[in-house]
Amino acid sequence: MFATAGFLTGSVSHLVADILSAPDIAPPLSPLWPVYTKPILIDVIYYDSPIWNFGLLGVALAVHFALYRSERSPVETRYRIGKT
Repeated sequence: MFATAGFLTGSVSHLVADILSAPDIAPPLSPLWPVYTKPILIDVIYYDSPIWNFGLLGVALAVHFALYRSERSPVETRYRIGKT
């Protein structure tokens, strides 16, 4: 369940990032391609902007660090390998 939530969160966040990015150095993307063929575009983030790139990298690292620090003890499930 955790892996599925991780994959879905990553996929949705990637689609949102594709929609928010402006095609300054690449053609516009169609993030919902199988369902909707036209590009969806909100001109907010530029691909070659170091401020946006490093800012989003910093946010991602902060979220990963917060998740790492919040999980102090192992998750107890029946599928856990180790002592029972």
